[in-house]
Amino acid sequence: MATPVRDLHKHSNCSDGLFPPSDLVKHPAESGVEEFSLTDHDTIAGLDEAQATADELGMRFVPGIELTCRFGGLTVHVLGYRFQTSALLADTRLAAYLAEVKQRDHERAHRMCAMTCDSPLIVKTDSGEEHRLCVTPEELSWVRGTIPTPIHLAVVLSAKLGAICGELRIPAQHCMYLFTTAGTDFHDPHHRAQVAPGRDRAGRHLGDGVSAVDLTMFG
Repeated sequence: MATPVRDLHKHSNCSDGLFPPSDLVKHPAESGVEEFSLTDHDTIAGLDEAQATADELGMRFVPGIELTCRFGGLTVHVLGYRFQTSALLADTRLAAYLAEVKQRDHERAHRMCAMTCDSPLIVKTDSGEEHRLCVTPEELSWVRGTIPTPIHLAVVLSAKLGAICGELRIPAQHCMYLFTTAGTDFHDPHHRAQVAPGRDRAGRHLGDGVSAVDLTMFG
């Protein structure tokens, strides 16, 4: 008997991914995946939607989660599979931890948005125009669950940069460096508090403005 094709580690926009759970199920199903698991960080918010889509497509679905843990002073990501969501929520300590992470991360995301508006990214074009770019909480409303991360802010910023001129159509994964220095572990709630908008990948503050030419290095 042939081993089924499995994809057992995916994140949706319920944590640090970019796509809704239903899309994450449809794409692998179209590629021949037979068994799939959604393992969002510290949340089960997308499991019901993923399960429903998998049932419609006849794909085997495995409930999953990726828990952020501290052990011996280190951050450890522990994957859990094949649990009943009702049983997980019945664990009061675990449910309280997940709620705490969600509240903390949404408060942090609002602070990040406020910082981008207090100190917007200033882009100066060759024509002399000056554009002040920031990200508001409303522009992150498409992010569900726990973690509106720098990559989500970068998706919004990437679209705004591309609207200024074609030269600034910079992929979001590169725009992310405008918000943080390299090496930050966005999966870790302890590290996410270190993210500071308005810095380039070397950690230099961009509050004095950046030119379109400067930004093209991120592409």
